[in-house]
Amino acid sequence: MNIVEIINKKLTNKPLTEEEISFTVNGFVSEDSISDEEMTEWLKVVFEFGMNDDETFWYTKALVDSGDSLPLEDRVDKHSTGGIGDKVTLLLLPISMAMGMNMLKMSGRSLGFTGGTIDKFESFDNFNASLSIEEASKQVEKIGAAITGQTPNLTPADGKIYALRDVTGTVNSIPLIAASIMSKKIATGAKYILIDLKVGSGAFIKNMDDAMILGDTMKNIATKYGREVFILMTSMDRPLGQYIGNGAEVKEVIKILTGKSKDEDIYEVILKIATELAMKSKGLTEEETKVLFHEVIDSGQALEAFKELIAAQGGNPEQIHDLSYFTPYYRTVIKTNQAGYVKFNDVSDFGKALLEFGAGRIFKTDKIDHSAGIKIEKTFGEYVERYDTLFTLFSSTEPTEDQLENIKSIFNITKEKIDKENIIIGEIKW
Repeated sequence: MNIVEIINKKLTNKPLTEEEISFTVNGFVSEDSISDEEMTEWLKVVFEFGMNDDETFWYTKALVDSGDSLPLEDRVDKHSTGGIGDKVTLLLLPISMAMGMNMLKMSGRSLGFTGGTIDKFESFDNFNASLSIEEASKQVEKIGAAITGQTPNLTPADGKIYALRDVTGTVNSIPLIAASIMSKKIATGAKYILIDLKVGSGAFIKNMDDAMILGDTMKNIATKYGREVFILMTSMDRPLGQYIGNGAEVKEVIKILTGKSKDEDIYEVILKIATELAMKSKGLTEEETKVLFHEVIDSGQALEAFKELIAAQGGNPEQIHDLSYFTPYYRTVIKTNQAGYVKFNDVSDFGKALLEFGAGRIFKTDKIDHSAGIKIEKTFGEYVERYDTLFTLFSSTEPTEDQLENIKSIFNITKEKIDKENIIIGEIKW
């Protein structure tokens, strides 16, 4: 076999064999017999012609087999396809600990307009998100949860290929997305997996048709591996919650865990995810899981679990009691210039605007400013009077007029009332 013949075969839209896919992945990752340029061509033809179910499974298997895998255990796992203001994992880990579930979470860093869960946890001083898989497993056994970045010995092929996809315009391919997500979930050994599939202008997946195809593709992969998966589709036509940015989102999480905030969208999403995982892994009824969910938050058990998790990974849990720690140097108020209903033009523009202040990365080597963020004072569909405060911008540097104009262009004010769609917009059940 050689990569040129494989690329030419795919160019004629003929399906590849398991051996051809394994040869391609191994040749690029392990043997270095396939160059970046050749792998780019392979990715581009896959991006153009797609892969069938067998090809997608074989590609996923090649990613999994490129490194170590943990044995299948009765642990839970959750993955989000990425969006604006998505702080669900920060809430789910301590809540799942308090509810008696075990979760080993492998998460990523910010790249492009979407936030990275690891960056948010690293808002805490000295937080160690580079646990080995052995260290993470031991921590789960001890306290019930751990979070780490992608480790070199788990699905290394996915890490190397994703870096190439990011710079070659081949990220938004459904089979490549499905395989990248599921390979990591399979390798970490969780039996029960919930995928929070974001849909809308602030997500990679823009419409429900593509969401259903991606959801079905991931479920097919999980089934072949003997895993159980639930696909939850949530709207990303508005940011999730009131805060966007690393430290800003941590601040909102603390407010929720201390009972000082009850954002309806966040509560609905986190309640659904936690109860689905608890029903499946613990054999509880829906009513029992909802009672338990509210109990662990209202009693402060989830907050204590959050402190335990932060401390276990080297962070300073005392920062939870001092929200001023997450306050930046500059706070800039952005007001409306007319009365009407708030409409967001493109939710991804929140993330793009915050790139200017260091809240995200354009390149993997970029340094994150954990204090940069936005607080949404008036949300999508809400009525505002003239000169009402719409956003508060947090930054370490004073914003320029151009930067402020970029943020103002995210929204417009309409005279017509806007119906806000439900935050949960679909599901593919266990």
